[in-house]
Amino acid sequence: LKNNNQSPEYVAIHEYFHAWQKAKIGVIKSSDRNLSNIKLGKLKDGSRLWFNEGSAQYLSLALWYNHKKMTNQFRSTMQKYYEESGSHINSNLKIKSLRYLPWQKGGKQSYYVSTWAMAYLISKVGLNEYLGIYDDLPKMSLEEAFEKNYGFTSSEFESDFANFISNSSRQERSAILGN
Repeated sequence: LKNNNQSPEYVAIHEYFHAWQKAKIGVIKSSDRNLSNIKLGKLKDGSRLWFNEGSAQYLSLALWYNHKKMTNQFRSTMQKYYEESGSHINSNLKIKSLRYLPWQKGGKQSYYVSTWAMAYLISKVGLNEYLGIYDDLPKMSLEEAFEKNYGFTSSEFESDFANFISNSSRQERSAILGN
């Protein structure tokens, strides 16, 4: 089966999640156009897409493939993301420094690594606990809400994730993807 994750349905799920994120943190009712970027940790230079785009990418892939009952294709897509991100994956990986770049000049790897970061975070804290951060983001910074909801800082997570992704086996990576 061809990887069909760029179907209109998949794209709709991805963009719907972004709309949900913005609604949860109060962007819809705010006059501050930068609120979404600030609350989701994105800097003016486009860095820190890992939390915002990684979330939308991972959850939409998981939902899409689960809905289609294509668990093996989900795992295959995530493995492809890992393999195509080899230039970024090492024990010094800094997910918080990933940038929005043209797709063929590192943007693809930034999205793919961010997707794996969210898979790892959700495997550590659980889906409902992951989603809980959005209740605190209207009144807290990303860093404050991250630590409150997950019990560790984003810097601690960044180091833990870099260690996991650079040293894990295919089976260990597959195990964090759930059923």
